[in-house]
Amino acid sequence: MSAPVSPPATALPPFLAPHLDALRACWLLHRELAPDEADNLRLKYGHSLRVLHEAAALVAALDPAPEPDLARAILVAALLHDVGRFPQLVRYGTFSDRASENHGILGARTLVRLGLPRGLAPGRARLVRACVAMHNRKDLPPGLPPDLDLALRVVRDADKLDILPVVMEHLRPGADNDVVTLGLSRDPLAWTPALLESLLARRPGIYEDMRSVNDFRLLLLSWAYGMNFELSRRALLERGLLRELVAGLPDVAPMRGLYERLRADLERRAEAPGASGRAPG
Repeated sequence: MSAPVSPPATALPPFLAPHLDALRACWLLHRELAPDEADNLRLKYGHSLRVLHEAAALVAALDPAPEPDLARAILVAALLHDVGRFPQLVRYGTFSDRASENHGILGARTLVRLGLPRGLAPGRARLVRACVAMHNRKDLPPGLPPDLDLALRVVRDADKLDILPVVMEHLRPGADNDVVTLGLSRDPLAWTPALLESLLARRPGIYEDMRSVNDFRLLLLSWAYGMNFELSRRALLERGLLRELVAGLPDVAPMRGLYERLRADLERRAEAPGASGRAPG
């Protein structure tokens, strides 16, 4: 996996500098602690940098635009959202929360231990830690403070937009990274009806239902129904992510027509009144 190990060339605002330095230091420290996991640690470092840029694009498209201090907090949360993955992999040798511990909660504890985030007002720093702790929940609880709700929706979309192609690379024939694919069966014909049922019901699937790499494909496809912003949904189609995922599934009757169904659903949502920047859903 050729994940980048430095921020993309796009200019980044100065307030991110200490957080970029801290994330890099965290990555390098854990690489020293677990040199055998260097590739997977590098993968998560590169992922974090790219999620920052996905989030920046989403924030720039929000209408109305968030207050500047909230926009800064969202970008910091996006950059640091997976900081718990480094100690998770070193301690447990896996990215599976089910086989180790919740990487969001672990990430929030890691931020406290490292004295992060820095340079933000106390309320915004709390928002960043809460966002890291909650970004990986299956569903967001109702009644969240509006700023935290918005931050979580941006980070969750940005996270999915980048991790999709990362995981897809490791689902292709010949790939053999069981850390990324969570040790799932690589039987090309295996799939779990519960995950297809979730997809057909237009709701995100559940990690605990996965047994095979085809189940992972079905889970990733179901994320289309959990995207919060039109820009995110459009990216799924324009980048060809959904088409490639469907193409990797077994050619059996229940799977046929999935891409057309997903595309029609996303296009229908794009045409719905109010389908734009800030409005979730």
